[in-house]
Amino acid sequence: MAKGIAIILVVYGHCLRGLLSANIVPPDSGLVLTDYVIYTFHMPVFFFISGLFFAGSRDKPAGSFWLGRLRMIVYPYFLWSLVQGTIQVALSGSSAVNATVGADRLLEILWVPISPFWFLYALFFCNVLAYVLAMLRTDMLAAGAFIAFVALHFAGAGVVGDIAYGFFYFTLGMLARERIWLTLLPVSRMATGALCALFLLAAVGAYYAGIPERLPILAAILGIAAMLALCARLEQSKSFEGLCGLLALLGQFSMSIYVLHILVLGFVRTMLLRFMGIDDPAILIPTATVAAIAIPVLIQMAAIRLHLNDLLGLPSSVKIKPIRRQAVNS
Repeated sequence: MAKGIAIILVVYGHCLRGLLSANIVPPDSGLVLTDYVIYTFHMPVFFFISGLFFAGSRDKPAGSFWLGRLRMIVYPYFLWSLVQGTIQVALSGSSAVNATVGADRLLEILWVPISPFWFLYALFFCNVLAYVLAMLRTDMLAAGAFIAFVALHFAGAGVVGDIAYGFFYFTLGMLARERIWLTLLPVSRMATGALCALFLLAAVGAYYAGIPERLPILAAILGIAAMLALCARLEQSKSFEGLCGLLALLGQFSMSIYVLHILVLGFVRTMLLRFMGIDDPAILIPTATVAAIAIPVLIQMAAIRLHLNDLLGLPSSVKIKPIRRQAVNS
């Protein structure tokens, strides 16, 4: 469920930032605050969850572990970086994209990821670091990751800084699993609400204090804890069974949404702006966001049915009946 909520926030954030870059949403809009609040914690959530489940993957034979990283991270990174990059190059200079992109940018994905694929790039190296440094105590690893993250942030280290940023929250996930910290999350409605309020207070306070979005570390940790507590609370209530099921499903399809949503956002925005004359953010944002979530899910469902999901770099734990079997049963 947490991944489902986080991927919705990713899509919304990129939709909003695209409209800000195109000057459709003014820079003094109150929506900028929502962007900041989301960016304090939504990517840390993904790194934290990855770290939380890292131990289970690490315990597999080395060959199985690295083949899994290649299938789940490396192959989707290169495939979809090339797909999106090629489209951006082809459309460069048109109103469909916000920036001009040269063909040489496709070669640079080896060391400079195309947005939003920096996450997959950083996640792979988080796995490498955690695997290679497995002999170190997890708390020492987290402390070193924190120092590296802060130091590299102020040094303007670019991609290396992205990796350090992700690795800090990755190691926190590892530490949370080792120390069983998730059992400390609040379970009552009042305590969960208080935790969410603390997160919002910390994030909004950091925004008005002018702190760069990656540095409100307290807000990020509170945001992770609040999201996990909220998910646990929702799961306990029968009134939210449908919502929980939907969020869990989106979490399972988070890879397809992540790699495809930028392309869908660009297409929907172009259709609404150029062909339908709609430039109202109140219509553009929800329409583009819902489309950029729903369309990748439908694409991956079709890919699973056709047994093409691995070839397309869209790994998923979702089980869907193949077309042939369904036809026989009907």
